[in-house]
Order: sequence, then structure tokens, then C-alpha cells
Amino acid sequence: MYAPYLLTTSNAWKQINGLFTGNPEIPQEIQDKNREIYRNFIEGTNGKRIVYLNGYTELRRFLVNVLKWQDDDNHTLPQMKEYKNFILMTEPEKGVLLAKDICEYIADRENPLYDSEKAQANAFRMLTEEMLCPPDLLVHCINNKLIPDAQLPDGTEKELVQQNADFIARHSLLYYYRGD
Repeated sequence: MYAPYLLTTSNAWKQINGLFTGNPEIPQEIQDKNREIYRNFIEGTNGKRIVYLNGYTELRRFLVNVLKWQDDDNHTLPQMKEYKNFILMTEPEKGVLLAKDICEYIADRENPLYDSEKAQANAFRMLTEEMLCPPDLLVHCINNKLIPDAQLPDGTEKELVQQNADFIARHSLLYYYRGD
């Protein structure tokens, strides 16, 4: 039996047997590759951890010129050609993450693709639809108040959504989000 205070402390819920599956062990060669990707990203963006790219041509250029991937269809994500915009975010442990077709919803001063009208209509989906926004990026957006136009789908309660974005994501996305 667990004392109630244990369940309210950060990460205590992970100690309950069967409730949480731990993170998988990452092989050393993948850890090294992720750190290399991180270094290339940071060096190529003058220290920025997030970039917004308009279209596949910009994505491919970034992969080749900044991340130093081979310039051929086996290495430059040709399956992404059908999408219109991309967000790349880097972390030393994880390398790089990719989000597609959500640039319009993120009100970052570095994001030239932000569109308030599209954000009002669609940003709430980032809090409720798995796979739309990678969890690390979503946590970053919530913590930095980068989705100020997120509101209920009926176009109401923007302030309520802003005040409770983390709760909404935790409740809707469950383990996908794991914003701890």
C-alpha cells in the first residue's frame, strides 16, 4: 500500500508495479550518434534547439547541410515530401525529433510560419491527438506558452485551455505525453 503523499510527488507513480513501463535501454552507438546529431544541429543553427522549415526542400537541405546526412533518397526522408512544413528539435540524449504540418499553430518568434487563424482552429489538437506533436516539443510549447491560440474545438474557452494545457495533454494523451 502506498501513502497518498507518495503518489503526489514527482515520479512516485512510476514506482507502482505494473503501472509504468520504464524507458528502454539505448545502445551506446545510438547514444553516440544522437550526441553527434545534437552537436551538428547546435553548430549549424548558432545554438538554436528548434528550427521551422517550410517544405521538403528546406528539410532536405537542413538534413544534408546541417546534420551532415548523405544527400540521397535513402537518407533524406523522401516519405516526407507530401507534407508542407516541419519542425526539428534536438536534445543531446535523443538526437533530433521531427514534427510535420503543425508550424502554423506555434507562436514562437523564430517561427515565420505561425498563423493565428489556423492555430485557433487546430492548436487544441496538439493537446489531444497522439502523434500530431512529439511529446518533448509539446512540453516545450506548453512550458513556454507557444500555443496561445489553443481553444476548445467550438472556438471557446481559450483562457481555460491555456491555464490547463498540461492537464489536458496528460489526460488526453496519457503515456504518449508523459510530460514529467
